[in-house]
Amino acid sequence: MKYCPNCGTENEDTYKFCKTCGTKIEKEEHYQRDTFYINHFMRKPEISALCSFIIPGAGYIYLNKDFTKFLKYLLPIIIIFIIQHGISIFIIFSTLRTHTTHSLNIINIISTILNIIILALWVYQVYKVYTDTEEYNKKLQEN
Repeated sequence: MKYCPNCGTENEDTYKFCKTCGTKIEKEEHYQRDTFYINHFMRKPEISALCSFIIPGAGYIYLNKDFTKFLKYLLPIIIIFIIQHGISIFIIFSTLRTHTTHSLNIINIISTILNIIILALWVYQVYKVYTDTEEYNKKLQEN
């Protein structure tokens, strides 16, 4: 018996193409179920990183449906974003009352610092999910 390298379906030795998906099966290649299992469950680090770049922590949902890590990386960014805008709104309203522009400079400084923190967290979580995906694939191949 031969196993399809694409879908893992068991095929007769005489088959040149998989009976399920039509992938060409080389005569000398006899794939084991283990090879299919590893290929099927491996995750691409680039996709994990891209998911986390779009939505912080989303790469963990792609990797292994880990919603706790998803929230671990998403919530701090959301909280900092809310704090940043809350401070900005507070200072803008106090500036309108007092008619001073000094407060606007403070808003710019605080916003810049918080944006740097958000960017650092965002870049870190993209890097972290990429390396975690590589580690996941390595462990999958070892077992």
